[in-house]
Amino acid sequence: MKLHRFSQFTVFSVFLLLIVGATVNPTGSSLACPDWPTCYGSFFPEMKGGILFEHSHRVVATLVGFLTIVQAIWITAARHDDPLLAKLGWTAVFLVVFQGVLGGVTVLMGLSWWVSTTHLAIAMAFFCYMIYLSYRLRPGRGAPTLGPYTGRLDGPERLAVGMCALAVYLQIILGGLMRHTQSGRACLDFPWCNGEIWPGVPGGRIHMLHRYSGYAIFVLLLVVVFKYRKTISGLKRPGANFAFKAVPVVLTLQVALGVLTVFTYLRSVDAMGVSIVAAHLAVGAGLLALLAYLYLDLGRQLEHIRIGQEVEAVVTAAETNSIP
Repeated sequence: MKLHRFSQFTVFSVFLLLIVGATVNPTGSSLACPDWPTCYGSFFPEMKGGILFEHSHRVVATLVGFLTIVQAIWITAARHDDPLLAKLGWTAVFLVVFQGVLGGVTVLMGLSWWVSTTHLAIAMAFFCYMIYLSYRLRPGRGAPTLGPYTGRLDGPERLAVGMCALAVYLQIILGGLMRHTQSGRACLDFPWCNGEIWPGVPGGRIHMLHRYSGYAIFVLLLVVVFKYRKTISGLKRPGANFAFKAVPVVLTLQVALGVLTVFTYLRSVDAMGVSIVAAHLAVGAGLLALLAYLYLDLGRQLEHIRIGQEVEAVVTAAETNSIP
């Protein structure tokens, strides 16, 4: 139980890191510390101006790295019956170290757009990975079966949720590409781009692609929620039910924050605008987390159904054979 709680805290620390990281670019602080891993040659620079945002990001990243290492050591010591868990734990350590080095490369290469976007993509993938690892560490749960199901439910609900999670992940990456290619301010009106449905400039096209894909994901998620609401609510999984009901609420909030971003931060950089941009990414990450958890929990529930049916079939066969 303590290990699982620690893993949950580690997941929360990764989420906090994403939020802190979301304030760096909007405040123009990405190169506030031109060197790495130090900041102007110091690990403890004066925390003011852009350094406050950039170095705070590094500090929280260091905390995440430390927690990930502790988690791996704890898993190795406590879960001898499941060697795969230890491997997963040390894979997380490799990922967080790689991500830290990539962050340093981002600074040293002067904010190359493709390195910065890759940095965000790996950060979100790492976030989902840590959610998966934490789920596997739940007491008495074991690893959710990730293969096909042959029970009462054949898995279309889970497949749909997985597709939604992938779509949200790609949408977040597309948002990062828009930010790091300076395409955000290419469109300063809503719902079109300077009065055009599809602008002629590359930056405007990247911006509108992010908007149009957002509209499509909004419709996709609402369709999935409406179509499978009765089936999922009937699975008697409190966690899955909560996540499923929270999805449309978080989705609506995310769309509203996206619209507010256009009318606040993209038009004038101020404290409120930066807060909305950070909230936009945070809620997007929260939506991804809900879908990832729902995908995992549906897998466990479907496996329980399959096992229950197999046991029931064995019992029925035994009773039939015992009849004279």
